[in-house]
Amino acid sequence: MKPLLYISGPITGDAGYKEKFKAVEQQLTSRGYAVVNPAELNRVLPVQDMTWDRIMTFCIDLLARCDYLVQLPGWEKSLGCQQEYGYAIGTGTPVVPIQEFL
Repeated sequence: MKPLLYISGPITGDAGYKEKFKAVEQQLTSRGYAVVNPAELNRVLPVQDMTWDRIMTFCIDLLARCDYLVQLPGWEKSLGCQQEYGYAIGTGTPVVPIQEFL
């Protein structure tokens, strides 16, 4: 079974986040990984009508089902990424910078 990777990177305040996340998702899937891309939540959830806290609840739920947390540059400046990092550390989910997968 392929490892399931969760992409963690800044979203709020970055107008180009969807393209960045999609490019990383494509690179990872081309290397044989299965990927959870939280930047695509709007495809299955009405994120425009949800609070930030509610969105993060879904993100953490998705991360809980993944094998790795993969961090994009700038993650440390994002409150959401910090929450994902804290969850991963607390549950023993491996945290890996994106460079190690590419």
